[in-house]
Amino acid sequence: MVTGGVSMIIGFLGCCGAIKENVCQLSMYFISVFVVVAIEIGGGIWIFLNQGEVIDTLQERMGATYTEDFKLFIDLLQEKLACCGIKGPEDWAKNNLTIPDSCGIGAATIVAPGPRDDDVQKQHLETTGCVDRIYQYITTIFIIVGGIICLQILVIVFSVILCRAIREADDYDDDDRSFA
Repeated sequence: MVTGGVSMIIGFLGCCGAIKENVCQLSMYFISVFVVVAIEIGGGIWIFLNQGEVIDTLQERMGATYTEDFKLFIDLLQEKLACCGIKGPEDWAKNNLTIPDSCGIGAATIVAPGPRDDDVQKQHLETTGCVDRIYQYITTIFIIVGGIICLQILVIVFSVILCRAIREADDYDDDDRSFA
């Protein structure tokens, strides 16, 4: 909500500056967008450089926190991301836990109960670990944010061009008045 409010104020500043042809407002808009882009790039670089630590921390937390308190969270994560365990379903056996229904077993058992239950469960069991799915999700987000950053850089360039055009027009108007 705070980010949206700040973005709205920055956009309003740019829009008013362009409509009023106010160089001061356009300069503030340029500086604001430049700071936002710098923060985004800095955050992206930090995450890229520390991605190993982030993934290791995630693995530790997921392995250590599968208690009843966090069962709902982990089950929701596994269902929404279509994953199972930290690196795969074998993680549950390593921790002496049964594979939860959120790994896809529950749906398979309901669909085809009977003697072939194990075969059906293996077919519907998610084999991708949640860390891999989260990594894929973060990679997708980085691509989207990279595109947004490119658009923001274009906005910065256009605001500088507009500032220069306004200044040149003001200089031209001042020169025109001196001859009158």
